[in-house]
Amino acid sequence: MSLDSVIDPSLPSPGEPLDPPEGQVRRTSSLAIWSLVLGGIGLPFLVCACPLPSIAAIVLGLVAYIAIGRNPSLKGRGLAMGGVVCGLAACLILTWIAMFAWDRIFQPVFQMPLRVSDAIAARDVDGFRECFAPPGSMADDGVVLAFFDEVHAKFGAPIHAGLAEDSQPLAAPDPGTAIPMPWVFTFGNTVVPSQAQLELLDERTGVWGVKLRSFELMGPDGECLRFPDTSPGSPK
Repeated sequence: MSLDSVIDPSLPSPGEPLDPPEGQVRRTSSLAIWSLVLGGIGLPFLVCACPLPSIAAIVLGLVAYIAIGRNPSLKGRGLAMGGVVCGLAACLILTWIAMFAWDRIFQPVFQMPLRVSDAIAARDVDGFRECFAPPGSMADDGVVLAFFDEVHAKFGAPIHAGLAEDSQPLAAPDPGTAIPMPWVFTFGNTVVPSQAQLELLDERTGVWGVKLRSFELMGPDGECLRFPDTSPGSPK
């Protein structure tokens, strides 16, 4: 290649679409069109957490963008870039939703049994109340300490807790609806089943987050220790 051809300003710069041969009409790239269509479809698909249309929009858009630059008979770079941008935006939104759900819902669900167990073992009143939605979060210190005393007297100090093997995946409940969640507490060599009621939405603030509505420890004699105890005559 000669130096004149390199510095000739009439030549297109790298990446710039070539002009079509004289008399030839440039047609819009079908890949660019599909990229934009799938990019637009990908945004509504966020409702069902499906990123496939958005990923396809990104791939097709990039392929179309490169092909248009190499083929002077094609046009539609703007459509291709629009599809790529829509696809990237949908993927970023879906990633944020997934991170929010893990941080506010799924991770606390896995950690909640151990948080409750550690609070009971350490007799941590404030840490215990933080796990609960009202009325448990508003229980008096004396009520919480009395519950700790009952647990320690009946079972001893818990050393571990977690989800039971038969725990079911979280569904999508209505706001404020209680979700039953079986737990298992370990006291020394004794394993004690537990039943928790979770709720995913703080109705007072409208903030998503896992809180306990109630939980109970089920002893081998059939007697249950429940917190908060909402039976008539129980201390508040």
